[in-house]
Amino acid sequence: DQSKVQLVGCLTDLTQIATDQILADMQLMGLGKQAPEYNRSNITGDHLIHIDPSARIEYAFINATDGPIYIGADALVMDGAKIRGPAAIGSNAIIKSHAFLSKGVCIGPHCEIGGEVKHSIFLGNSNKSHEGYIGDSVIGEWCNLGALTSNSNLRNSFTDIQLWDYKQSRPMPTGHHKCGFFMGDFSRTAIQTQINSGTVIGVSSHVFGNGMAKVLVPSFTWGGIDDTELYDVEKAIAAAAKFCSFKDQSLTNETEELLRHLYAESAKDQENSL
Repeated sequence: DQSKVQLVGCLTDLTQIATDQILADMQLMGLGKQAPEYNRSNITGDHLIHIDPSARIEYAFINATDGPIYIGADALVMDGAKIRGPAAIGSNAIIKSHAFLSKGVCIGPHCEIGGEVKHSIFLGNSNKSHEGYIGDSVIGEWCNLGALTSNSNLRNSFTDIQLWDYKQSRPMPTGHHKCGFFMGDFSRTAIQTQINSGTVIGVSSHVFGNGMAKVLVPSFTWGGIDDTELYDVEKAIAAAAKFCSFKDQSLTNETEELLRHLYAESAKDQENSL
């Protein structure tokens, strides 16, 4: 049904369509209302709620007043967590007890999420295990956000936010006054990292230092706020493989080859940043 397909033309489209796409995907999957009775959980709201029978919901607050909620197979929602729809939680994801998810959040499989996340997408196997605010952002696969990492998604002037355009090699208007940041696969932040609205972080970068991250953090760089250094590709691949092992998975040969290709392709961006 093409009426339920939304095309993505730029990065900001991902967060813009997420809210409606959650319900559309649930309907395409033929999911009906399924919310097992949990002794001490507060499950409320009139929108569609589908909780897989194998999911574990502790004393959590599931509120579908503003939109549908999907919780996948073997997911764990810990006691005290709050999920307000629209929201989708992938299989084997862990929503920690201090989490608050709302307004179109999509959490991929095997993610671990704490703190506040609003109107954002986490692809598979990424972690935000601690406090901090993430809003109107897209986080790639195999990313790790340090404790208290937070981003801005609104300028103090309330004007439209610009976002780095790789083709134009400069920031371009998004047409939106709310926009967070976009992070490529295998990247990570240190404790208390601050990320400005409209920031783009490439693949396999480690962001740390005092102050706000640069508007563009190129792939395979180490720093991104103060001094920025090139991240040795062999060390980057070794770190990626180690992170995969934490989730009982392995870095595939195809992914390693892709990382090496991206390393070569990102040389121009690195040259302009270092």
